[in-house]
This record gives sequence, C-alpha cells and structure tokens, in this order.
Amino acid sequence: MLDWLSSNVTFDNIGNTTSVLSLGITIWVAISIRKIKKSYLNQARVPELVEKLNTYNSELNTALNDFESSRYETGVQIRMICETLISLKPKLSNSKPINLLIKRIKKIDYERLNEGDARSIYRETTGIIEGVDNELKDKRWKR
Repeated sequence: MLDWLSSNVTFDNIGNTTSVLSLGITIWVAISIRKIKKSYLNQARVPELVEKLNTYNSELNTALNDFESSRYETGVQIRMICETLISLKPKLSNSKPINLLIKRIKKIDYERLNEGDARSIYRETTGIIEGVDNELKDKRWKR
C-alpha cells in the first residue's frame, strides 16, 4: 500500500490538488463576502426607505382628510408609496405583504380612485411600516 502512495504522491499531484482546493476556497470566500456586503448595504438603506414611506403615508393621511379637493395629491402619494415599496421589497426577508400591496396599487385607475380604496392603502402601508420597524429592531437584537 505504501508503494502505491509513494508512486502517486508527486509534487505535480500535490500542486494540482492544492490548486483546485484553493480555487474552491477562493470562490467560497468571494460568495460569502458578496452576501455580507449586500446585507450591510441593504440594511443601511432600509431605515431611509422606511422614513420616506412613513412621510408619504403621513402625507396620504393628510390628503385623505379632504379627499374630494385633494384627489390628485392622494394619487401622487399612493404612487410614491408604491415606488418606495418596490425599492424596499428586495431588502426584506418577508416581502409577501409588500408584493400584494404593490400589485394592488398598480391596478389602480387614478381617474376613478375612491376614498375607500385610498384609506385601505393607507392602512396596509401603516401595517407594513410597523412590520418593517419590528424586523429592524429584531435584527438589532440578534447582533
């Protein structure tokens, strides 16, 4: 058995084996670093997006107080909420409620927007903001 081992163990074989192993380790490290970098970049942007979403939602609430005279502003705020949700969606672990709200907003005919739909979007957005805030707090506790 030692004869087989000694005849196959050459510097060429050792070099080839370690070269392949180091390539595998390099690829693994590169993927790990990419995931970590993406995670930190996303986490840095999430609070900013939540703040924007909160602002647009607050402005939507103000517009809803006098819906008939601010129908256009209501539509604008809903559209801003949708775009912010689209940016926020890939940065969160649970994006199902966000997906549902985005789909719902995209179906809106702004010429026929009614107050009930706008108030429902306000409520759902408020729930999403609270959920994202809770997720951010949970992530801080895990560190």
